[in-house]
Amino acid sequence: AAAHLRAEDARQRGIAEGKPDPWITYPQTARGLLLTPGFLAPTLAFVASIGVTNAVSAFTSETMHRAGFVRETVIDGLGAGFQVAVMVGGIVLGGYVDRTKQFKSVTLGCFALTLSALGFLGIAEGYDLNLPQWAVVGGLLTLGAAAGPIQPINAELAVEVSYPSDENAVEATQQLMGNLFSAVLVPMCVAASAVDYEVFEGVGPNTDIRGDTLVLMGLVVGVSAFFTTFDSPLKRAEIDAEDVEISGNYLARGGYNKVFQSWKRAEIFESFTAAYNEKDALREEALALFNALDLNSDGKICRAEFLTGFPELDAKTADELIAEADADKDGNLDFEELWAVILSVAEDEARVRA
Repeated sequence: AAAHLRAEDARQRGIAEGKPDPWITYPQTARGLLLTPGFLAPTLAFVASIGVTNAVSAFTSETMHRAGFVRETVIDGLGAGFQVAVMVGGIVLGGYVDRTKQFKSVTLGCFALTLSALGFLGIAEGYDLNLPQWAVVGGLLTLGAAAGPIQPINAELAVEVSYPSDENAVEATQQLMGNLFSAVLVPMCVAASAVDYEVFEGVGPNTDIRGDTLVLMGLVVGVSAFFTTFDSPLKRAEIDAEDVEISGNYLARGGYNKVFQSWKRAEIFESFTAAYNEKDALREEALALFNALDLNSDGKICRAEFLTGFPELDAKTADELIAEADADKDGNLDFEELWAVILSVAEDEARVRA
């Protein structure tokens, strides 16, 4: 909520300064994201995950009734359990992928398990196969734990491949597409559920599978097949992996410096027109940036002003950046401290691009 408020404040200030409203420019931003190489695959995976989990949630009550559950409180609890499985799966696998960057293999594994769980529930969700209720519940929870993590994993993957695009725009684009697709998919599944298809004919009575299950399985197979073609670089991870050492200023720390990399990712050059090696012009633009951040014009940028100026940063990262640049350790940034950081980043960029 706090990040949303900061973003909205930044939007309103930008409008007051004559900048275009990002809400108006969003369609162009979304189009640019969709045309970014590698962006479509994680977005389709994200959308498919939302569609599957929403459709399954819509049919949970009916599925549990078929499995022999009759008490609505129990069925509601199982529905809540499905959502918990989605959340826990996202936390566990999302954390693993964040550490290992194995986006593709984990996503494909989740899709394979999702497909298996859908097939199991579609064929054996309480027809005349007489499976125990715990097996049906286990299939439902497995489905949630497999399909759920696809969303956070591929939200992060989309940010990686589209870096340095605005993360908020990436999230908004995926979420919008997911919600719109679900609005179409759920009614489609409702209509398809009226049709049964016989499977394993002769093996047992009523071993059929409904049309809605086939729709979801077809969706998973199609998106999985497309996702296998994903082969785009992880741009943000590549920047994080750089070994940077800059001497001659207080940013030097004997090798890779995580905080310095964060300063490079803070997008402080977005509004600069001066080249990295044009120090005089760059200093003038740095001063203009400082004055824009110094909202109360006291000659210093405090933590609140810094967060307001860079709404894309979380509080922890902002504290790290301020602490790194705050040479006199007074908790604020004066112009010379900010300029030292900008100059350091500029010098490194000029060296890299030379």
